[in-house]
Amino acid sequence: MSISGVGGTSNNWSVPQQANTVKQPAASQPSRLQIPQDTLEISEAAQMMSELQSSSGSGPERAELIARIQAEIANGTYETEEKMELAFMKFMQQASHEDSV
Repeated sequence: MSISGVGGTSNNWSVPQQANTVKQPAASQPSRLQIPQDTLEISEAAQMMSELQSSSGSGPERAELIARIQAEIANGTYETEEKMELAFMKFMQQASHEDSV
């Protein structure tokens, strides 16, 4: 490349051209930043509790019981005299047991 002087006179000054250097993107360079990984550890006691909860109360029998009780509540037939009396007797037994302790 040559540069002309003022008024168009040519001095033939030569300017060295620089090679185009392209830097590699940051993604292709080795990463120095280590990102921590989350871990989850479940204790044996928690695993046993999960198994117990899933085995008792999630079967089709439980679903049928819940559906029947919901229907009885909706119809107004869930609370009967017998059920109320039984609940009251259990309450009284617990209350008398707590008084004796």
